[in-house]
Amino acid sequence: MRLIKEKLAAMSLLGILLLLTGCLVSGTFVVTIFINGEDFSTFTGLYHYAVDLSTDSDWEDHKDKIKDVDVIGVELWITNNASAATTFNVWIDDIGEPEWMSLGEVDANATPILEDVVIAVGPNHITYAESLGLIQNVTTLKTLAESGQFHFYGHSSLLAEYTLDSARVVVTVSAGI
Repeated sequence: MRLIKEKLAAMSLLGILLLLTGCLVSGTFVVTIFINGEDFSTFTGLYHYAVDLSTDSDWEDHKDKIKDVDVIGVELWITNNASAATTFNVWIDDIGEPEWMSLGEVDANATPILEDVVIAVGPNHITYAESLGLIQNVTTLKTLAESGQFHFYGHSSLLAEYTLDSARVVVTVSAGI
């Protein structure tokens, strides 16, 4: 009986230590925001969307306990209607900034995260895994993602001859006490 009590006491102590260090009350969760093509605002050859992670219930449940944005990636579905390949660029900026209405404003004020990604003629899919190798300015992207809101801008060198069919923003976050 004494041996059982000692084992229970040791297990209880271990449980309390794990709880205090955050091992039992922390974890990783993934927030995915899917954007349909018709959800984008378009102007002067730019696609724009105000990403709001707070629309995800996991984000809302854990936003006050976020320790780190571990990984952030995107998926893009783009159709190039031209007869030649084009390049595609993506910028982000703080939701507190104005919504930029021209490529010049975006280029001067937003942070590039994808630059000169080649888009072949026809339908294209840039996968989440591919985006991880293409994304630049990761620190800025993670900081904006941690805030929960940011602007997304997309632009192609062929302007009207492409369509951004849809996009997915995938954010992996660590949260705890």
